[in-house]
Amino acid sequence: MTFLTPRVATSAPPRLPAYARRMTTTVPALAAPTPGAPFERTTVVRRDLGTHDVLIDIAYAGICHSDIHQAREEWGKGIFPMVPGHEITGTVAAVGPEVTHHLVGDRVGVGCFVDSCRECDACLHGEEQFCEKGAVMTYNGRQYSGEETYGGYSTQIVVDERYVLHIPDGLGLDVAAPLLCAGITTYSPLRRWGPGSTSTSPSSAWADWATSRSRSRTRWAPRSRCSATPSPSRRTASASAPTTTSRPPTRPSSRTSARAST
Repeated sequence: MTFLTPRVATSAPPRLPAYARRMTTTVPALAAPTPGAPFERTTVVRRDLGTHDVLIDIAYAGICHSDIHQAREEWGKGIFPMVPGHEITGTVAAVGPEVTHHLVGDRVGVGCFVDSCRECDACLHGEEQFCEKGAVMTYNGRQYSGEETYGGYSTQIVVDERYVLHIPDGLGLDVAAPLLCAGITTYSPLRRWGPGSTSTSPSSAWADWATSRSRSRTRWAPRSRCSATPSPSRRTASASAPTTTSRPPTRPSSRTSARAST
């Protein structure tokens, strides 16, 4: 994540509105009360603005497929009620007294995480997504204080300025939202490794090896509410799949940048 040149207001910083000066703010949201349940209208509590916090009026929240998995508790145990959403765009409504990178009215976005330790090697090199302590996810996660995190299926969110990105004026907020997860997931490796069509690149060599390994293993896995017995065709595919004992090629570094800026 790249810091931009500090933004300097031409006048005194605006006084925080009354709702931002309260200890907490309750905002409307959509939440899954239990795994797989339909979403319900509810409210969630947002923390008071800290010295480096930004209050964002949410305009759009992309629906990432991971939101569906998480709400169905298909990726391990979740925290419920759950408010998904990590493709968030909107405008800055208020800022803490020491915020330097954002001004009220700025068009901004928030992606998959909202905090990190800021001390490990990854954090110090702008790769907070690889935080050794574990980055704090935008939703279905916990702050280091233990408090649950709630995502962008709501009207407002409070995030430390370090994890808030500027959205260019020429890019619509609705278009920008999906870029904060789906977009950066594909753009990041292309920027780091470059596009290629042959297996000579490190990433392609690794992908070829990973594919051959996956074919040598069981091709199915039981899911909840599904039979644990594979179909005959799947048993045949598993039995006939070639095995390999080859060692993987040198794996490219997994630390692909999650920067949204160019």
